[in-house]
Amino acid sequence: MHRHAVDFDSDYRREEAIASTGGKNALFNAIQVLVDHGDEVILPVPYWVSFKDIVRYAGGRNVLLETDESRGFRVTAEMVASLITARDQGHHSEFAFESLGAVMSAEDLTAVVRPGARARNLGALR
Repeated sequence: MHRHAVDFDSDYRREEAIASTGGKNALFNAIQVLVDHGDEVILPVPYWVSFKDIVRYAGGRNVLLETDESRGFRVTAEMVASLITARDQGHHSEFAFESLGAVMSAEDLTAVVRPGARARNLGALR
């Protein structure tokens, strides 16, 4: 905690931190905890090759969200909404932007995880 505070001028408490052996390991652990058998995980394309298998290992079903290079691989709330099915109980949404080289805007991310989405058990990992 001290080193991060010195290097990055951060102010985190020990309760707010977790250590892992890397980003994929952290994502693997989070998916294993959050995704139950049959849950749908929205995965923007392109993605790191292991992401689909991580979801499958947890028992989840990948729902691929196609993106477009000409639009900078941008993911919008509307794109996510178009993939949410009537089977919305147990929905989880996973956004792997580091593999896309794109970042979802704050407005779109807020629209995806707004309170109504919480009632459907919809969340986002960044």
